[in-house]
Amino acid sequence: LAPPPAAAERTIGHVVSALRGFFRSITLGAHLEQSLQDLLRLLTLWFRYGGDARVDAALSDGFALVHVDTWLLVIPQIIARINAPQPRVRKAVQNLLLTVGRLHPQALIYPLAVASHESRPRREAERSTAASPRPDG
Repeated sequence: LAPPPAAAERTIGHVVSALRGFFRSITLGAHLEQSLQDLLRLLTLWFRYGGDARVDAALSDGFALVHVDTWLLVIPQIIARINAPQPRVRKAVQNLLLTVGRLHPQALIYPLAVASHESRPRREAERSTAASPRPDG
């Protein structure tokens, strides 16, 4: 059941405000622990609501504010969403990884290799399931 349009609009407005707050906190944060917590909360909002154009715009603005090194803390979480079903989320993940990779290519090698290795058996299982005959029933 989808929320009524007015409630969805309010939710997106709150999400955009929260993202701006998290980006500001991350930018100003001096403590690594606090920044990590804020980054993880920001990722939760990004991956849940990033398909909305206003959320995507807020994310783009925020990415420009945060130092690239900050994202090194959450590279595995970002790579886990590289094949996100929402096109805007997928594109933003790819753009952020490209930005990080320009300055820190070594930081992406191992997590991408692991993700590539883990996704191979899943793809093979999906292919075999799709190719197997289905019982009539």
